[in-house]
Amino acid sequence: MRGSIASLILGVFLTSAIAQQAAAQATTPGGTATATFSFKASDLSITDVAASLTAKAKTPVLVEPGIADKFSGSFNQASVEQVLDAVATAANVKWQKLFIPGETAKTDELTKAQEQATVLDQLKSSATMVVYDPVAKQQITFTRQAADSAQASASAAELKLRPVYLISSKEAKPAAIITKATPVASADVAAYNDLGEQQKQAFLTMTPEQRTQAIEQSMYADMRANPTERAAYEKARHDTFDTLRHSNSPVFQQWRESMHATGGNGGGRGNRGQGGVQNGGQQRQHNEADVTH
Repeated sequence: MRGSIASLILGVFLTSAIAQQAAAQATTPGGTATATFSFKASDLSITDVAASLTAKAKTPVLVEPGIADKFSGSFNQASVEQVLDAVATAANVKWQKLFIPGETAKTDELTKAQEQATVLDQLKSSATMVVYDPVAKQQITFTRQAADSAQASASAAELKLRPVYLISSKEAKPAAIITKATPVASADVAAYNDLGEQQKQAFLTMTPEQRTQAIEQSMYADMRANPTERAAYEKARHDTFDTLRHSNSPVFQQWRESMHATGGNGGGRGNRGQGGVQNGGQQRQHNEADVTH
């Protein structure tokens, strides 16, 4: 995550293509946003449209998985961003121009672009942000400023970043948070537990850099969480564990004995914010520590 935010310093540029950029201009530093070309699509999948635009614009046009729309259109001397504008309108999707490290391998472009888009979405309400990392002794800065596509490319080139375009769904991804204290069915309980197991397995297979990014994502989610909802969630978990502690649940007794036998204490207070991948994982560590004492 640190690398993703750093790449956003003066780098991320999210905009609709400027319609007036119809005339061909010289290639801009780090990309070919203002180069023009002819383009024709007849009932092509968005993935095929992206592949064709990548070849013509000499800049990667990537598509988020799950977009199955098709597009038809004909353009004479249009820029890649003008074509993307038309695609976005016709297929009800959005596009973003993002900047990734210049050395990023082709196979990692989509992952890097999605990381950038996720960070931008999380910070969409912030005009300026500065975060200090005491471990790495680094200052991370995020700022928004007026710019056109060429200016964004020029700023990114100075940071040795290169542009990619990402076509993605307009639908916001729902946050993984319980907002209402409503009874859940057995299937929901199973899904909740499966999600925790999937997070654990995913975390174990990550590289050290990816683990750092995952935990930083969790920290940002914590900062963005609605304080009232977060307090309600923490209270609900604490009350549930407290109820289990005073019950005759054989599962709880076995769990507590197992934690004491391994010296785990359910994660311990000291591990809060260090071991969990998601908010639920961190909060579970905290509350389980409370009820084992």
